[in-house]
Amino acid sequence: MLVTGPPRGRGLALLLGWTGGSPRHVRKHAEIWHALGWRTACCAMSFDMTFEPHDRSELPAAVDALLQAVDGETGGRGRPVVPHVFSNGGALLMLSLLHAAESASIDLPFAAAVYDSAPSRLTPAMLALAAPYVIGLSTQIQLPQRAALAARHTARAIASTLLATARGGFAPPLGLFPRLRDPRFNVPRPELFVCSRSDALVDLAHVADFADARRAVGADVTLCEMDGSAHVAHYRAHPRRYADAVAALVRKL
Repeated sequence: MLVTGPPRGRGLALLLGWTGGSPRHVRKHAEIWHALGWRTACCAMSFDMTFEPHDRSELPAAVDALLQAVDGETGGRGRPVVPHVFSNGGALLMLSLLHAAESASIDLPFAAAVYDSAPSRLTPAMLALAAPYVIGLSTQIQLPQRAALAARHTARAIASTLLATARGGFAPPLGLFPRLRDPRFNVPRPELFVCSRSDALVDLAHVADFADARRAVGADVTLCEMDGSAHVAHYRAHPRRYADAVAALVRKL
């Protein structure tokens, strides 16, 4: 896991990318944190990592690398860690990180959190069946590859949904999605939500609903609504306002 930023940084931001996002596009947000004196670790979230069970994807290895980055940067130093979550894929990556830490009895006290274009109000079943829809809208890969991915994941989504119905739940990572609202697992903290009415994938009303739920369990919530920017494109459209919102969050720590 590549960690970048100023030496002896004030903290570590985990850039947890959206499903199908390229590392280059996710990593662009690191400049916000570097300007604040923080270091960053970036992890992209592939379609397989999002929609496949843990034991069939590279997700466990990515989570382990993130945990090692956290330990290497903060172990014994008291530096804060903040997950910067992009879309539902990034939320699933954060939940997988918390789940792995819980399973290994590792204390992972996030000091704050940033949610960019997340989360939706989707159930895990809807998330699984959304696979071909999300893949079809991805413009970062060529159409033939998108068609192949959609065909493969559509069949798997239907099969996994039927299996989950029979056994009462999805395997991780999709099965972790309901725990996003559990304050004992995803502990309330200062939280920034960056969203837009122009987001075609995650409705602003869904983000606002989750933000209200977090406020109700004790989180210090800031909702930052951008004007006219698309899904996970808020920083590109409004770089100054986005950076100012993250800086305001950091000042709360």
